[in-house]
Amino acid sequence: MASIYYGDPAINSSLWNHSNTIIKPKSVELLSALESGQIDYAFEYKSVAIQHNLRYVKLPDEINLSKFELKDYYVQVNVTIKKDGEKFVINGSPILYGLTIPKNAEHLNLALDFVKLILSEKGREILTECGQNVLHPAYVDNVQNVPVKLKSFVENLP
Repeated sequence: MASIYYGDPAINSSLWNHSNTIIKPKSVELLSALESGQIDYAFEYKSVAIQHNLRYVKLPDEINLSKFELKDYYVQVNVTIKKDGEKFVINGSPILYGLTIPKNAEHLNLALDFVKLILSEKGREILTECGQNVLHPAYVDNVQNVPVKLKSFVENLP
């Protein structure tokens, strides 16, 4: 994304081929090395930086995969990963968290209350304070799958 945004294809190879580049399966695995001073910087989610009181540089929206509205822009890039001897191509897309209630939820009313809290103004404030970007109004891919007790709440979100 950076090479497209800045018009510099060398960015990819300079990062990828740098002798001190450390790649971990999960980005949060870099935290202990960062916090102990073994490494100087890491690419992390903004929420991780905020929740661990780390200083961070905010990348432009065209690079940081944070905007649902830029989904058609992000798809320009992809990465190929190997897993169990097979290669998988993953296209660029916004990094989003989903929220659902399992059909067999043991405590359905509590689950509904939790979803209402998350989608409320107060819930959005809490998520934002934790460094999470919030889609508002919430994106629902199929309103027919929303539980009846939640449907009118979702349809009437401000």
